[in-house]
Amino acid sequence: MAKQKSLLLIFILFIKTLYAQYGGQTIFAFLDYPNSPRIAALGGMNVSIYDKDLSLAENNPALIDSSLNNYIYLNYSSFVAGIKTGYLSYAIDAKKFGTFATGIKYINYGTFTQADEQGNITGKFTANELALNIIWAISIDTQVVFGVNVKPIYSHLYKYISTGIAADLGLFYHSKDYLTGIGIVLKNIGTQIKTYVPQNKEQLPFDIALGFSQKLKHAPFRFSLTAHYLNKFNLLYQTYNRAKIWDYGENLLRHLIFGVEIIPSKFFYADIGFNYKRHQEMHIQGLLGSPGFNFGLGIKLYNISINYSFSKYYVAANMNNFSLTFNISQILTRKNK
Repeated sequence: MAKQKSLLLIFILFIKTLYAQYGGQTIFAFLDYPNSPRIAALGGMNVSIYDKDLSLAENNPALIDSSLNNYIYLNYSSFVAGIKTGYLSYAIDAKKFGTFATGIKYINYGTFTQADEQGNITGKFTANELALNIIWAISIDTQVVFGVNVKPIYSHLYKYISTGIAADLGLFYHSKDYLTGIGIVLKNIGTQIKTYVPQNKEQLPFDIALGFSQKLKHAPFRFSLTAHYLNKFNLLYQTYNRAKIWDYGENLLRHLIFGVEIIPSKFFYADIGFNYKRHQEMHIQGLLGSPGFNFGLGIKLYNISINYSFSKYYVAANMNNFSLTFNISQILTRKNK
């Protein structure tokens, strides 16, 4: 009981002491790119789905348990302008000490043409970033799990190098039948250690997210609602010349991400998600396109799960996300038979 109370106290103290930040004003933004087709399909953020899926731990470290022992997760995503991202993770059960997972997340921005002030081509350069994930989760009781993800960060942009350290703290509650899930996560708590330029320390993209998921007992649907950026209410870049009540409503919707899963069997799922904030910031009035809409699907064949998602970020910018999950011990056992 003392251990359980200590974990909850630490979680609450972090909420009280952290400050508000917002996109476009922080570094290491790649930490928020979804390296899970399932998360991407559900709108880019979900902290409340439990489904024995190792990829979910990157959003909420409390979503892993002993059932993921010896699972390996591989991810690859293609983004606009040749940007590539990827993630590799492995989980192991430590019995009474909880479940551990380690992973590495990277993003490659490609090769750029280098020029001087007069526009003369002087060469080429590259840009990339990566973060190591060290995840640990342990049950507080039979229905509540606490998780933490420690993330050393390295960034190399042209000749500029920066390092940092971040952590995610997560709690997850599930009903006894696992139909209801509630999660809360404090993401990217940390600091920049080495700055790109001297005496110019920048903030990490800290975010507080709260999510609720409900699976229907007699129908193959699960509905999710996720509220993010709870550490900052005003997500508007400007105040509209309309009634104040409109601004409050607009702000509220920008905090919300909606997701629906269709799960007709344990071997297949399909997801649809809508990110209102992304839609409002990226759509162009008068042009066709649906930024903020996402969809995905997954299939399980024997001991291998294959997942894909498509996300609309902009009229001319899409993200395709692929992943492969398998249990290495089950595959080796199958080969030996």
